[in-house]
Amino acid sequence: MSSIKTKIFNIASFFLLKPVFLIINKSLRITINNREFINDSETNNKNYILAFWHGTMIVPWFIHRGKNFSAIVSLSKDGGILADLLTSLKYKVIRGSSSKGGKDAMNTIREIIRNGDTLLITPDGPRGPAEIMKAGAVAAAKDTGKPIILMGIKYFNAKVLKSWDSFQIPMPFSKIEINYSDPIFVKADADRSEVENIMNECGETLIKLCRGSDE
Repeated sequence: MSSIKTKIFNIASFFLLKPVFLIINKSLRITINNREFINDSETNNKNYILAFWHGTMIVPWFIHRGKNFSAIVSLSKDGGILADLLTSLKYKVIRGSSSKGGKDAMNTIREIIRNGDTLLITPDGPRGPAEIMKAGAVAAAKDTGKPIILMGIKYFNAKVLKSWDSFQIPMPFSKIEINYSDPIFVKADADRSEVENIMNECGETLIKLCRGSDE
Protein backbone atom coordinates (compact mmCIF):
# COMPACT_ATOMS: atom_id res chain seq x y z
CA MET A 1 0.00 0.00 0.00
CA SER A 2 1.39 3.40 -0.97
CA SER A 3 2.13 5.98 1.71
CA ILE A 4 -0.82 8.14 0.55
CA LYS A 5 -3.24 5.19 0.63
CA THR A 6 -1.91 4.17 4.03
CA LYS A 7 -2.49 7.67 5.40
CA ILE A 8 -6.03 7.76 4.02
CA PHE A 9 -6.71 4.33 5.52
CA ASN A 10 -5.34 5.45 8.90
CA ILE A 11 -7.43 8.62 8.94
CA ALA A 12 -10.64 6.77 8.03
CA SER A 13 -9.96 4.08 10.63
CA PHE A 14 -9.22 6.71 13.28
CA PHE A 15 -12.52 8.53 12.77
CA LEU A 16 -14.38 5.23 13.12
CA LEU A 17 -12.29 3.94 16.03
CA LYS A 18 -12.20 6.91 18.40
CA PRO A 19 -15.99 7.38 18.92
CA VAL A 20 -16.47 3.64 19.50
CA PHE A 21 -13.47 3.55 21.85
CA LEU A 22 -14.83 6.42 23.96
CA ILE A 23 -18.46 5.23 24.00
CA ILE A 24 -17.52 1.74 25.18
CA ASN A 25 -15.08 2.91 27.86
CA LYS A 26 -17.38 5.57 29.28
CA SER A 27 -20.14 2.98 29.73
CA LEU A 28 -18.05 0.47 31.69
CA ARG A 29 -18.44 -0.26 35.40
CA ILE A 30 -14.82 -0.24 36.58
CA THR A 31 -13.41 -1.37 39.92
CA ILE A 32 -9.77 -0.50 40.67
CA ASN A 33 -7.61 -2.28 43.26
CA ASN A 34 -4.22 -1.32 44.76
CA ARG A 35 -4.09 2.17 43.27
CA GLU A 36 -2.18 3.76 46.17
CA PHE A 37 1.16 3.96 44.35
CA ILE A 38 -0.51 5.37 41.22
CA ASN A 39 -2.29 8.04 43.29
CA ASP A 40 0.90 8.97 45.14
CA SER A 41 2.82 9.20 41.85
CA GLU A 42 0.21 11.49 40.31
CA THR A 43 0.14 13.70 43.42
CA ASN A 44 3.91 13.99 43.69
CA ASN A 45 4.77 13.96 39.98
CA LYS A 46 6.66 10.67 40.15
CA ASN A 47 6.97 8.64 36.97
CA TYR A 48 7.14 4.89 36.38
CA ILE A 49 6.72 2.19 33.72
CA LEU A 50 3.19 0.81 33.35
CA ALA A 51 2.88 -2.59 31.64
CA PHE A 52 -0.25 -4.45 30.50
CA TRP A 53 -0.90 -7.23 28.00
CA HIS A 54 -1.48 -6.31 24.36
CA GLY A 55 -4.82 -8.11 24.28
CA THR A 56 -6.23 -6.05 27.17
CA MET A 57 -5.15 -2.59 25.98
CA ILE A 58 -8.54 -0.92 25.41
CA VAL A 59 -9.20 0.09 29.03
CA PRO A 60 -5.61 1.03 30.04
CA TRP A 61 -5.31 3.55 27.20
CA PHE A 62 -8.58 5.13 28.30
CA ILE A 63 -7.88 5.17 32.06
CA HIS A 64 -4.52 6.95 31.72
CA ARG A 65 -5.37 9.38 28.92
CA GLY A 66 -4.68 13.11 29.12
CA LYS A 67 -1.79 12.86 31.58
CA ASN A 68 1.97 13.22 31.36
CA PHE A 69 2.27 9.79 29.75
CA SER A 70 4.11 8.37 26.75
CA ALA A 71 3.30 5.24 24.78
CA ILE A 72 5.41 2.93 22.66
CA VAL A 73 3.60 1.81 19.49
CA SER A 74 4.84 -0.48 16.70
CA LEU A 75 5.78 0.76 13.24
CA SER A 76 3.11 -1.41 11.59
CA LYS A 77 0.00 -0.17 9.76
CA ASP A 78 -2.17 -1.07 12.76
CA GLY A 79 0.35 0.74 14.94
CA GLY A 80 -0.22 3.87 12.86
CA ILE A 81 -3.95 3.78 13.63
CA LEU A 82 -3.27 3.29 17.34
CA ALA A 83 -0.67 6.08 17.30
CA ASP A 84 -3.24 8.50 15.86
CA LEU A 85 -5.77 7.51 18.53
CA LEU A 86 -3.27 7.89 21.37
CA THR A 87 -2.04 11.24 20.09
CA SER A 88 -5.64 12.49 20.16
CA LEU A 89 -5.83 11.30 23.79
CA LYS A 90 -2.79 13.49 24.65
CA TYR A 91 -0.19 10.72 24.79
CA LYS A 92 3.33 11.30 23.54
CA VAL A 93 3.83 8.46 21.08
CA ILE A 94 7.10 6.60 20.46
CA ARG A 95 7.15 4.49 17.28
CA GLY A 96 9.23 1.33 17.45
CA SER A 97 9.38 -2.21 18.79
CA SER A 98 11.76 -4.99 19.71
CA SER A 99 11.50 -6.38 16.17
CA LYS A 100 11.82 -3.12 14.18
CA GLY A 101 13.17 0.22 15.31
CA GLY A 102 13.94 -1.20 18.74
CA LYS A 103 17.30 0.45 19.40
CA ASP A 104 16.06 3.92 18.52
CA ALA A 105 12.86 3.36 20.50
CA MET A 106 14.82 2.27 23.59
CA ASN A 107 17.03 5.35 23.42
CA THR A 108 13.92 7.52 23.21
CA ILE A 109 12.32 5.61 26.09
CA ARG A 110 15.32 6.31 28.32
CA GLU A 111 15.22 10.00 27.43
CA ILE A 112 11.47 10.32 28.03
CA ILE A 113 11.56 8.55 31.41
CA ARG A 114 14.53 10.60 32.54
CA ASN A 115 12.61 13.74 31.56
CA GLY A 116 9.78 12.79 33.92
CA ASP A 117 7.15 11.06 31.77
CA THR A 118 5.51 7.77 32.67
CA LEU A 119 5.82 5.09 29.98
CA LEU A 120 2.95 2.77 29.00
CA ILE A 121 4.03 -0.44 27.29
CA THR A 122 2.55 -3.77 26.15
CA PRO A 123 5.41 -6.14 27.02
CA ASP A 124 4.18 -9.01 24.79
CA GLY A 125 3.64 -6.78 21.74
CA PRO A 126 3.64 -6.10 18.93
CA ARG A 127 3.46 -9.67 17.65
CA GLY A 128 3.68 -11.98 20.63
CA PRO A 129 3.86 -14.64 21.83
CA ALA A 130 0.84 -13.58 23.86
CA GLU A 131 1.36 -13.07 27.59
CA ILE A 132 5.09 -13.72 27.37
CA MET A 133 7.10 -10.86 28.85
CA LYS A 134 9.72 -9.34 26.56
CA ALA A 135 12.70 -7.36 27.80
CA GLY A 136 11.54 -3.78 27.07
CA ALA A 137 9.88 -2.84 30.36
CA VAL A 138 12.50 -4.54 32.53
CA ALA A 139 15.37 -3.05 30.52
CA ALA A 140 13.86 0.42 30.84
CA ALA A 141 13.48 -0.03 34.61
CA LYS A 142 17.08 -1.24 34.91
CA ASP A 143 18.47 1.66 32.89
CA THR A 144 16.43 4.44 34.53
CA GLY A 145 15.86 3.25 38.11
CA LYS A 146 12.11 3.75 37.72
CA PRO A 147 9.72 1.05 38.98
CA ILE A 148 7.49 -1.17 36.88
CA ILE A 149 3.79 -1.25 37.72
CA LEU A 150 1.88 -4.17 36.24
CA MET A 151 -1.74 -3.49 35.28
CA GLY A 152 -3.97 -6.55 35.09
CA ILE A 153 -7.40 -6.12 33.51
CA LYS A 154 -10.20 -8.62 33.99
CA TYR A 155 -13.05 -8.30 31.50
CA PHE A 156 -16.19 -10.00 32.78
CA ASN A 157 -17.99 -9.79 29.43
CA ALA A 158 -15.94 -9.25 26.30
CA LYS A 159 -15.74 -10.20 22.65
CA VAL A 160 -12.51 -12.16 22.17
CA LEU A 161 -11.05 -11.84 18.68
CA LYS A 162 -9.26 -14.63 16.82
CA SER A 163 -5.96 -12.78 16.83
CA TRP A 164 -2.51 -13.72 18.12
CA ASP A 165 -3.20 -11.87 21.39
CA SER A 166 -6.86 -12.99 21.77
CA PHE A 167 -7.73 -9.27 21.75
CA GLN A 168 -10.59 -8.43 24.12
CA ILE A 169 -13.28 -5.85 23.39
CA PRO A 170 -15.42 -5.24 26.48
CA MET A 171 -19.17 -5.18 25.97
CA PRO A 172 -20.84 -1.81 26.69
CA PHE A 173 -21.98 -1.39 30.32
CA SER A 174 -20.09 -4.51 31.39
CA LYS A 175 -18.01 -4.92 34.54
CA ILE A 176 -14.22 -4.45 34.53
CA GLU A 177 -11.71 -5.07 37.32
CA ILE A 178 -8.30 -3.39 37.27
CA ASN A 179 -5.55 -4.74 39.51
CA TYR A 180 -2.26 -2.86 39.88
CA SER A 181 0.86 -4.53 41.26
CA ASP A 182 3.14 -3.04 43.87
CA PRO A 183 6.17 -1.24 42.36
CA ILE A 184 8.88 -3.55 41.01
CA PHE A 185 12.43 -2.16 40.94
CA VAL A 186 15.30 -3.56 38.89
CA LYS A 187 18.86 -3.02 40.13
CA ALA A 188 21.16 -1.13 37.78
CA ASP A 189 23.79 -3.87 38.14
CA ALA A 190 21.37 -6.77 37.58
CA ASP A 191 23.00 -9.37 35.33
CA ARG A 192 21.32 -11.20 32.45
CA SER A 193 20.13 -14.06 34.64
CA GLU A 194 18.54 -11.69 37.15
CA VAL A 195 16.83 -9.73 34.38
CA GLU A 196 15.40 -12.93 32.89
CA ASN A 197 14.11 -14.02 36.31
CA ILE A 198 12.42 -10.64 36.81
CA MET A 199 10.84 -10.88 33.34
CA ASN A 200 9.44 -14.33 34.15
CA GLU A 201 8.16 -13.21 37.55
CA CYS A 202 6.52 -10.12 36.04
CA GLY A 203 4.83 -12.24 33.40
CA GLU A 204 3.47 -14.68 35.98
CA THR A 205 2.27 -11.83 38.20
CA LEU A 206 0.55 -10.04 35.34
CA ILE A 207 -1.32 -13.22 34.37
CA LYS A 208 -2.54 -13.56 37.97
CA LEU A 209 -3.61 -9.90 38.12
CA CYS A 210 -5.73 -10.42 35.00
CA ARG A 211 -7.56 -13.28 36.70
CA GLY A 212 -9.01 -10.85 39.22
CA SER A 213 -8.95 -10.28 42.98
CA ASP A 214 -11.02 -13.39 43.74
CA GLU A 215 -8.09 -15.56 42.61
